[in-house]
Amino acid sequence: MNIPMLSDLSHQISKDYGCLIEDGPDAGISFRATYIIDESGVLRHISVNDLPVGRDVGEVMRLVQAF
Repeated sequence: MNIPMLSDLSHQISKDYGCLIEDGPDAGISFRATYIIDESGVLRHISVNDLPVGRDVGEVMRLVQAF
């Protein structure tokens, strides 16, 4: 499976997808988010977690395979 992963050092993607915290003591930090976008550029799944909650790679792989 060829799945690109990327980081968002400039926070532009976080801002564009609505997961950048812009106010309060955590301003400038992104929520923990996963986006599954298909080969046509269609957003198929979004998951946004609060800061202390991590992500499960196994669950992300299950979702990718479901699409």
